[in-house]
Amino acid sequence: MEKSQLQPIFSVSDFIAVANQTFEYAYPTVEIEGEVASFKVNHDKFVFFDIKDKNCSLGCFMTVWQLRVPIEDGMKVIVVASPKLTNWGKFSLTVRSIRPSGEGAIKKSFDILKSKLEKEGLFATERKRVLPLIPQHVAVVSSVQAAGYADFIKILGDRWGGVKLDVANVQVQGASAPDQIIKAIEYHSIAFIQSYK
Repeated sequence: MEKSQLQPIFSVSDFIAVANQTFEYAYPTVEIEGEVASFKVNHDKFVFFDIKDKNCSLGCFMTVWQLRVPIEDGMKVIVVASPKLTNWGKFSLTVRSIRPSGEGAIKKSFDILKSKLEKEGLFATERKRVLPLIPQHVAVVSSVQAAGYADFIKILGDRWGGVKLDVANVQVQGASAPDQIIKAIEYHSIAFIQSYK
């Protein structure tokens, strides 16, 4: 019997599926440290960048809502990711989380965020507001079934009974949670600004 008859013959789709099953079994998640390169955001939703060292480079993908710290080219970071072979035959890392690596990178991340907020005028003296000693109106973005929500309501009642409370009942887990939370925060921010004027 010829050797080729002993080995399975895959379709392209089947081979990619088998390769991804192998990754999922052997390396469901990995932590990789490297330097960020070619960082870009597409359509305000998707983040693409490479993570590299002196000899090699890996493509990375994640969504904007997963990006908890600002990053830029040249920063050293650690990504927690799942390796994957795409339908186009390109190997990439689907990033679950990312964090700066080392004291210098953490400070750089802070400086990037501070610079961005300064450019938006958020530190301008004329924009500062005096906060009330006791809150009069509180907006809560949470699932009303969440244990944390029940704890918050109890503590609020114990400390500041009579506070006006607006509740945005949203999902806090699952694929639709980020969009619901963002929309609720935007809605209540606008309402607060209008009531404050």
